[in-house]
Amino acid sequence: MYATIGDMETRFGQQELVELTDTDLTGAVVEAVVETALGDATELINGYVAARYRVPLSPVPDMVRRWCCDIARFYLHKAGVPDVVKAGHESALQGLRDVARGVVQLQATGVETPGASGETVLTVGGRVFTDGSMRGF
Repeated sequence: MYATIGDMETRFGQQELVELTDTDLTGAVVEAVVETALGDATELINGYVAARYRVPLSPVPDMVRRWCCDIARFYLHKAGVPDVVKAGHESALQGLRDVARGVVQLQATGVETPGASGETVLTVGGRVFTDGSMRGF
């Protein structure tokens, strides 16, 4: 996962996590609920960045850790999501869209795309033709 329960507590406070997870009124954070939200947020992030970066990202950029927390926080709200939580979620999604489009670059190991080496690449009907594979024609 790109963030921890500790990251969530640092950003939003333990009391908020208790309020969002403690349905049995024990007064404690239900860690399994927070970990599920963090796992779901991580999967969403991977979906956006996998075309440009090797996942899981390593090391985890601070920006991605923040996005993971904001998305997980949104997921923890079951009803009546406050505007500040919606704004954090939307900001994270916009950042991920920008990463997917190549507008924002992460400090992580990227994935080489076809043609990145300057080689001409043509994909037709599922077949990939490169300068090397077409040599002699």
